[in-house]
Amino acid sequence: MGMFLLNGKFQEFDWSMHAWGRILELACAHGWRPAGTRLQESTCRFIGKDGDTCLERWPLMRWSRRWKGGYDSNDAQIVTARDARAMAAALAKSLRHIPDEEILPRKKAKVDKEEEEVHSYFSGRINKNNLRVFIRFCRAGAFQIR
Repeated sequence: MGMFLLNGKFQEFDWSMHAWGRILELACAHGWRPAGTRLQESTCRFIGKDGDTCLERWPLMRWSRRWKGGYDSNDAQIVTARDARAMAAALAKSLRHIPDEEILPRKKAKVDKEEEEVHSYFSGRINKNNLRVFIRFCRAGAFQIR
């Protein structure tokens, strides 16, 4: 499962769950302060007593009271235009700290793998270019996380 992002200009962007987490981490490291996501009018889900999301529909009001504004789920939440542009600005600042040469992760114990340096994660021409394309995507304004 990954993060499928869609903006109002029908531009799409896909990140793996791991890469999306790294994007958020990188943006925060360079000054982005998440404003929190918003639910849109058409978003309705049923949250069961055990916290699982079911396919049944409930009015948005009931679910929105429980909404925490997270970026780490696929609930069709909206990243506002202002927040998206702030993320783009922070990610643009990060580019000068990301090496053009790809830095391969060292083989470490599984526990240490999560502590991988966020800048090296996006190192290399291809990865850095993907980041640039995503920055342009964010500069285009609000987007939905699906």
